Amino acid sequence: MWFSSYNTIYNITKENNVFNFSKDGGRTLNSILINPGAYELKEIDSEIKNRTGLKESISIQPQISTGKVIMTLGENVVIDFTKENSLSKLLGFEKKVYKDGINKSENFANITNITDINIECDLVNGHYSNGNLDNILYSFPANTVPLGYKFIERMNPPNYLPISRKTISDIHIRIVDQDGKIINFNGEKINLYLHLKQV
Repeated sequence: MWFSSYNTIYNITKENNVFNFSKDGGRTLNSILINPGAYELKEIDSEIKNRTGLKESISIQPQISTGKVIMTLGENVVIDFTKENSLSKLLGFEKKVYKDGINKSENFANITNITDINIECDLVNGHYSNGNLDNILYSFPANTVPLGYKFIERMNPPNYLPISRKTISDIHIRIVDQDGKIINFNGEKINLYLHLKQV
């Protein structure tokens, strides 16, 4: 019937927060960790400039017309995206080393890696996704409210799906993204209301 929780979904986590760089052409490699959070591209640019001391030697900007990222590096600046848990995928770059000059990401920027929030329930299996039967009760876009604001999603009118078993001893609910991965709400309380109707 409804779902509510505060939007505490991060796009930078411990799985993609490493930024490796060199100021001397690659001879010495330094590393910083971006604090987990929800970042826009301009905030990532600002964080990297402040934390690395490369304020005048690095620029990370969107190329709006293509959906890609332009990373401009000063002389002797090297960015190494080959290490584990780097920012490469989020920024659209390959896992390789980038040197001074203008570098355009090979892929689209993946700043918002969660596009859909799906509520799964093991009681039902009457929903189709990509031609396959699954147990999604309800699905809605992930970016309907900014970080820190409350999601309030109401199914109006309610959509009743057939229950997949005769006896209900427990109910398992999962909140997953478009790829079926569990979404981390960082400890925020999640509320939802299910309505079972006898037919």
